[in-house]
Order: sequence, then structure tokens, then C-alpha cells
Amino acid sequence: MKIKALPYADDYGTLHFFNLITANLEGHKMNLYSSNVDNSYWMIVESTEPVTYEEMDHRVMSIIMALGFVIGKRYGDYCFHVASVEPTFSKIEGIEALLLKETKFCPFKILQLNSNLMVEWLCQFDYQQYALDKILCTSEESTKWFYEEDASVTIEAFSKLAQLCYKTNDMLLATSMLIDGSLMNIEYQKPFFHVALETIKSALIKGDELLLPPTMPQEKYTQEVVGSDVVCST
Repeated sequence: MKIKALPYADDYGTLHFFNLITANLEGHKMNLYSSNVDNSYWMIVESTEPVTYEEMDHRVMSIIMALGFVIGKRYGDYCFHVASVEPTFSKIEGIEALLLKETKFCPFKILQLNSNLMVEWLCQFDYQQYALDKILCTSEESTKWFYEEDASVTIEAFSKLAQLCYKTNDMLLATSMLIDGSLMNIEYQKPFFHVALETIKSALIKGDELLLPPTMPQEKYTQEVVGSDVVCST
């Protein structure tokens, strides 16, 4: 469960291999990478343009939620906003510290390539039959959502997910609910996931500003779908 990141060199000329993830939020380019300082690992979210603390917090939350959705981990503890007018941060203009939710790991990820364990869990609960059928169907068809051949989420897919979280608060909230739901015992996930998915559906339906691809016009749907005979085989 990783994102297909890019190699990069920092301001000191040190090479970092497959550590840089980029996201485009409404034209605002953001960089995400990890850093090791005094044997402590930090996750850095960097704006490539001047930004206020409030707006930076909005962007950080959108990126963190998208990341948590992909890897099944909720990042938390603390968030430090460090501001500088110098590209090298040689002069710090201000620091803001925010207390976040406690970091949690989850063995059950929302996105999962290996469906064997997921199928085993879903078989324990009757109300998960619909999800089980869908997983078995996609497994037979070798469908890989969001993935390339190396089983990595693409940067483009990650950026689109972050963009959805950034664009609407409903989508941000729903993604947060899905992450929290994946941290629960699967027996208690049904109502939680239903609310989250309904929220996502509502946000997409009413979100013309999300620049979604056009849906099929009602007239064409009536002529070509409703009026046609469909034969299903099992």
C-alpha cells in the first residue's frame, strides 16, 4: 500500500529516491515527503507558494486524509506550521503547533490488493454479502482500482483524491469517516460506512464545481438503457 513517488534532490544536493509525492489542489502545487532529522522521522507538507496558516491547514488536512485513505493509517499527534520568507528556511517568521488526533494503524485497509484476507473477514458477516460479491467479481476479472502493475497508487490518483477532499468539506468529512471506520472492528462498520458513502454520493451529485465528467442525459438513458432488453448470465 504505497504511492508511486518520485526521486528528488533537496536544497543541499542530497538525493532522495522515490520519496516525493506531489498534489495539485485547485492549481496549488503541494509537495509531500519524509525527512530524517536527528534520528526522528518527519512528514513534510510543503507549499510552493505563499499561503496563510488557515489555508495551509486546509491543504494539509486534505492531503493527510487522502494519504490515510490510501495506506490505512491515520496520522496525528501534532502538526507544526513553519513559515519563512527564505527558501532555505534560514530565517523563521513564525511557528504554529496544532494538536491532532492520535496516530493509529489499521490491519484492514480501505484499498487492498490481496483480497484473500478481506474475503475471509467479509464471509463472517451476512450484511457484507454485497461487498463480498463485488470483491469476488473484480478478483475474477483481475480488476485493479487505482493501481498500476507494480501495485502502487499513482500520484495522479492520489492528487485527485486530495483534490476532492480539498474541494468540499463533505468529502473531507466522509474520507475521515472511512479512515476511522477502517480502524474499527468490522462488525461495527456497517452503519459507519453507510453514512460515509451516502455523504460521498451526495457531495458528488451536487458538486458541479468538482468538474465531474458529464453523466448520461435522461432522454438518452430512457432510449438506450430503460427501453432495452438486458440478458444477464451467471
